[in-house]
Amino acid sequence: HTIIRLPNSVFQPYATVATNLLFFERGTPTKQVWYYEHRLPQGQKSYSKTKTIRIEEFEPIKAWWHNREESE
Repeated sequence: HTIIRLPNSVFQPYATVATNLLFFERGTPTKQVWYYEHRLPQGQKSYSKTKTIRIEEFEPIKAWWHNREESE
């Protein structure tokens, strides 16, 4: 029911492919899919071994999750 797209660099230097987190609800057919694109922090070009994704960066996703609204 939800797809969260992470930046391409989230697993660098090991992989440069896009990563998506997929969420499903067991026992219920999916009728609608929500999509959220996690962007890099302001001023940061990519994640790396020394500049990893931080738990605080998931706060906007958590806030959105509980109050999902359609947008572009």
